[in-house]
This record gives sequence, structure tokens and C-alpha cells, in this order.
Amino acid sequence: MKVFIINLKRDLQKKHEIISECSRLNINHEIVEAVSGIDLSAAEVDRLIDKDAQIYLTKGEIGCSLSHLRIYQKIISEALPYALILEDDAILHDDLNEVIQAIENVIDKESGHAYLLYKTGCVYGNQRIKLSEKYSLYESNVPTCTHGYVVTNKTARLLTAINTPVRFEADAWRNFYFEKNIRPYSLNINLIDSRDQSKENSTIEEERLSRTPIQITLRESLDRKNSLVKFYHKICRRPFLKKMRQNNNII
Repeated sequence: MKVFIINLKRDLQKKHEIISECSRLNINHEIVEAVSGIDLSAAEVDRLIDKDAQIYLTKGEIGCSLSHLRIYQKIISEALPYALILEDDAILHDDLNEVIQAIENVIDKESGHAYLLYKTGCVYGNQRIKLSEKYSLYESNVPTCTHGYVVTNKTARLLTAINTPVRFEADAWRNFYFEKNIRPYSLNINLIDSRDQSKENSTIEEERLSRTPIQITLRESLDRKNSLVKFYHKICRRPFLKKMRQNNNII
């Protein structure tokens, strides 16, 4: 499986750390230069970012979304069936190669789903893809983050269609599901961690905390938007989905 790593050109320490992680596990990879939102010109922002999103998305979120879109476009142009996308603050665990191989064996190349290689807060216990005795993927309820995940070529095309021009954060998985039925699955064990779990060093999180009420209201309007997928989920899927915390308690 092709592995892409997102790295800002100026973040040399993070680049060194993620290359070291990949070398330790003998993982071939390609570094893709990230987009710096604060360095975009006004003309670039007008061309690449939805008009309303220019108000509610932070500079960091804009750069992050464009960086992930850059990789989706590479997956499409190189006709890759799927790929693993890593952010440069990812910590890779020893079983990564084993799980990647297991995913390759079971993944539906024609599916429009995303496979997050870390735990999320709440999953659907009856929507499981068994990878091994130790590892399983579960469809996730409201996942976040993008530090390590697999997408198919179809998923890359769908995400590109949804977010061109950019309307959403790179990790707006719930919105992506309601827009194009992209179902996010997450692992039952953290296979890929982030070096900044607390987000205390995250510029994006700092920017999010300073949002104005107008920015918050505009962003929330996207979550209230109706769609056929949302209607189908509410009527036909939700009554049968069994929510489960990652401690395996049905709720």
C-alpha cells in the first residue's frame, strides 16, 4: 500500500521524526509538502475556499484541508486503489504492517469508505470488519482527527468532490458521511497515535478557541443541512445501529 506523509516544509523536526518511525518499520513512503494556510494569498483563498468557509474556517484548518486534498488528487492521478495517509506527528505502532496487509485483504476497492487506524469515542458494535483476532474495524459514530487513515480511490474522488472548493475541515467525517455516504471506520486499538494528543501544541486548536459567535453559527449551519443520506440514516439505519463505547459497553 502506498504511504503518503503530510509535512510542512519548515517543520524539519517532525519530518525527521516521522521518517524515523517509517524506517523503524521498514515502510516506504512519500513526503507530500503541506499547504500553509497563513501563507495563502487573498487570490488563492478566493479560488480554493468556499465564500462562507472563508469566514468560519481558520487558516490552519484551510491549510490542513488543502493538504489532504493534495494527497487525494495524487491517489486519483496515480490510479492507486487505496493509500495510507499519515500526518507528520503520527506515532506508528509495531503491528502497523500486519494491519495494513489485513486491510488490503478485506477492503472493498469500490467502496467509498475511510478506515481510521486509531480508536474513536463511539462506534456501532454491529458494524464490524474483523481483521484478525486482535484487530477489528467498527463504523464510527462521530470520529475526528486525520493523523493516520486509509482511503480507497473512490473515497479520494468523493472527498475531492465534496471539498472543492473547501467547505469542511479535513476531519469532518460526519459531514462527509451525510454528503456522500462516506462511512468512517475506526480500529478497536490505537495503531497510530498523535504526538500531540492533548492538542496543547496545536495551532489549529488555538485558532478554533478564538472563533466568534458568527463563525460558530455559520459552521453549525452545515451540520443542520438536510440530505438524502441523512434522511436514510435517520429512518432506515439509526434504529438498527448499536452504539458502543470503546470499552465495549452498548449504549
